Amino acid sequence: MFKNTFLRWRTNNARKKNKSIRASLPYPQAIRIGVLFTVEDKAKHDEVKRLVRMLETEGKKVQVLEYLPRKKENYDFLFDFFTIDELSFWGSLQSDKALHFADTTFDYLFKLDT
Repeated sequence: MFKNTFLRWRTNNARKKNKSIRASLPYPQAIRIGVLFTVEDKAKHDEVKRLVRMLETEGKKVQVLEYLPRKKENYDFLFDFFTIDELSFWGSLQSDKALHFADTTFDYLFKLDT
């Protein structure tokens, strides 16, 4: 619990300090799409798969990263994922797949959680 509270504080603090200039491409010109979501149930996983197929049929290159909470099942092992165990006490990513995703430049990044 302390780890999650500290991580939330660190994330909010970093977000406030972020002064990056951002620009968006019109969707038809977008090529690289990132999708980030938390595993909840099979229905959500199937919806993500449908979204990825739709984006790929539009000619987009899609990369997906899922957060796999404890006691949740990873359906199909279709997407790269990371767990809470791959975060340091200070909130730094220690997952190679998550680090690669974070370093990738996307035209659009969809976060599918509420």
